[in-house]
Amino acid sequence: MTSPRQRYVAAALAALAFVAPVKFGTPVVLDSVQMLPGSAIEWLLFSWPIALLVILVGLTLGPVTALPRQPVSILVLVWLGTQALALPGSINWQTSAETVFFFAGCVLVYLVVARYGREPAAVNAVLIGLSLATLATILVALDQHFGGLEATRQFAIGNEPLMQRLASGRVFGTFVYPNTLAGFLVLAFAPVLAWIGGRSWPRQVRWAALISAAGMMSWGLLLTGSRGGLAAFVVVILTGALLLAKTRPQRLAGIGAAVLCMAAGAMLIGSRGAASLEARFDYWRGAVAVARDFPWLGTGPGTFGSIYPLYKTASTEEAELVHNAYLQMWSDSGVLAFLAFAALWGGGLWLAVRRARESGGEPVRVALAAALAGWVVHQGVDFNLHVPGTALPAFLLLGLAVAGQVTSAEKPVPSWRWTRLAVLGAGLAVVGWEGRLLLAKARLAGGDLVGAVRLVPNNADYWSALSRAAEEAANWPLAIQAAERAVELDRYRASRHWRLALAEARVHGWTERSAAQLREAVRLNPTKKQYREALAEVEEKLRQGPGALLLSAPQGEVAGFSIDSSRQEDYKPRSN
Repeated sequence: MTSPRQRYVAAALAALAFVAPVKFGTPVVLDSVQMLPGSAIEWLLFSWPIALLVILVGLTLGPVTALPRQPVSILVLVWLGTQALALPGSINWQTSAETVFFFAGCVLVYLVVARYGREPAAVNAVLIGLSLATLATILVALDQHFGGLEATRQFAIGNEPLMQRLASGRVFGTFVYPNTLAGFLVLAFAPVLAWIGGRSWPRQVRWAALISAAGMMSWGLLLTGSRGGLAAFVVVILTGALLLAKTRPQRLAGIGAAVLCMAAGAMLIGSRGAASLEARFDYWRGAVAVARDFPWLGTGPGTFGSIYPLYKTASTEEAELVHNAYLQMWSDSGVLAFLAFAALWGGGLWLAVRRARESGGEPVRVALAAALAGWVVHQGVDFNLHVPGTALPAFLLLGLAVAGQVTSAEKPVPSWRWTRLAVLGAGLAVVGWEGRLLLAKARLAGGDLVGAVRLVPNNADYWSALSRAAEEAANWPLAIQAAERAVELDRYRASRHWRLALAEARVHGWTERSAAQLREAVRLNPTKKQYREALAEVEEKLRQGPGALLLSAPQGEVAGFSIDSSRQEDYKPRSN
């Protein structure tokens, strides 16, 4: 019989396993520009701020957390420690702090599951929540495929980043990107099938459910058009088949099935994604260059988007994330973070595979090992670690994998009791900090930008938005002051210098001071044609003398170009 605490933990884990993929599909580094839903229908349809998820995790799981006496638990805390170590020297402290606190929430979830994961109630709760979330995301993805994308296009007119994402015709479900949906389906595929297979339903019903679930998830994966997702999916199939195989012919059959899956998927997806692959290579080259220049502590967790344009060599988009979690660990947080991260997931996968073998092919054990194998591979081509909808389920499954025999009713894993007070105290501090972020978003929703920056004074996105609002109100001193503050907080992001240059030029014309900011924007983003052409025109005006220094366009345009909106600084359209 389960205790009240065990039932509480099971309910909390089920809720988190469901709500994370369904409502938190935005990368943590973009949470600053994620609007707070303004009505009941928006709360139902749109993504929620990640700060809310961190608060929910802290309040629900903080009181029941302790540190299990397991090697992987030590590794996960060491990895989190490397993130905290890289925080003080970050080039964008606010983004790094939000990233670290989100990682802390994931670690908190892991610690609870690693402690209670031996209990059947906890295991069943996680798998139920994950299965329901998978059903919800698949239904949304299929709706997008059968007309929902066109309706979203009409809604998104004017939101250029969203329009670009919709132009490909690839579904993304409840996430922001198709590749993230693919990563979630790779992670959920085997555990969902294991949960269905373990139900005491009539045999015909169970097999019908298994075939339907496998078919829908496979179809959804193909509709994402993700080649990295397909490769990781094949790894899931191969891992599961090899762990379940008893004889050599069965192993060969499993390998053959994986090869057929890869071939069929490659034929269906076709040549789509060539440009995306080229962009990834440039992201990876940029991350290697950043890691070379900042090898020990990196530039700060989650800050790749701020510094990447400086290292960009192609005319690709200005990515916020590396699309490779291992390289991002090194470029963002340094070599120790990379080693700790690789050891964490490598050690977790090794333990999951070992326990699957020891269990004699027990379905849940095999499913956990297969899911983690797919996750480890997909992390090499995408950024699922920075998306709550994929990262939190991954830490849930990792906790189950290391907790012990998931089908037994043994006592919980022993823990060091002294950690509970420390974890609870840290959790309350994080909840308070994240609460300020939510209050700031509420101020933004009400149009109170000044109130937002007072609550979160280190958020460069908010200061940029305030600068734009001050310009529209012809409050030029505030516009310049806010733009200068944004530059101080995010000094490596070229668009901050671009905005300051335009604000200065609107007031004083093109002077050496405003031109210096424009030159810095070009230095930090040398491949952006917009900045280069504007600088060439401004320098020519400076050479012509004072009579040519006035800004020619009333809206601050230079050479036909307007304000960079890569960070959605205006906070206008909401998107899921």
